[in-house]
Amino acid sequence: VSFTSGPFKGQGYTEKTVAYFIEHLTNYQHLRIDAPLPRALSEMKYKDGGCSGALFATPEREDYIKFSDQIYQGLPNRIIILTERRDELVPFQTATGLVDLDALFAKGAFNIGIVDNRFYSTQINGHLSQPSSNLRPVSMPFDRYAVMLLRGRIDLAFGFPPEATYQFINQNAPDAFTTVAIEGEPTWLSAGIGCSDQPLGRQVIADINSIIAAAGPDPVYRQYYEEWLDAGSKASMHPARQ
Repeated sequence: VSFTSGPFKGQGYTEKTVAYFIEHLTNYQHLRIDAPLPRALSEMKYKDGGCSGALFATPEREDYIKFSDQIYQGLPNRIIILTERRDELVPFQTATGLVDLDALFAKGAFNIGIVDNRFYSTQINGHLSQPSSNLRPVSMPFDRYAVMLLRGRIDLAFGFPPEATYQFINQNAPDAFTTVAIEGEPTWLSAGIGCSDQPLGRQVIADINSIIAAAGPDPVYRQYYEEWLDAGSKASMHPARQ
């Protein structure tokens, strides 16, 4: 999403998207601040003129945040597996190529890398909470599943495609993995920019929505997200854009 330091500084898809809108919001003075999410939310709750580059709308946030129209069209958590082992998932796929978690957890025999206390989705976490004699959960740090897949410590993991791309790039193996969609998960997730639901923030959102409308159905900023996708994920994105 964003990189505040290191070789990818400024190349996260949210950073590049925010830069796009800053460039087009010419009637404002902008100050970019790196801050953890709780601070960003607090700023928008108690001060006018604060915005955050990528937020999912929730009822709680909508009490004090004004959200833009859809900017980000991303993919949900998918199964991450080495490309050379992709065919091992075929027995658990539906006719449309989606992995059926009921079948996978009932008949599969895999070591699955799991980040403790991570919420993947209601469906995924529901399956992970049920004991299975076939699937063996392996606890791992958030940023280690690429290493563990490459070393054979785990057979598959769950994760967002852009984070998988980043992890495998760091292992000098950007083409070693693929991601596979899961039946019952959303086709894609949508998000936008959020600003304080106060006079200045509402004006910024109105101007952002005008920029979105002018950008048309295939805006350049959508490419910033797709730059971080594997080939399988890119193929999944295009039907959603029709």
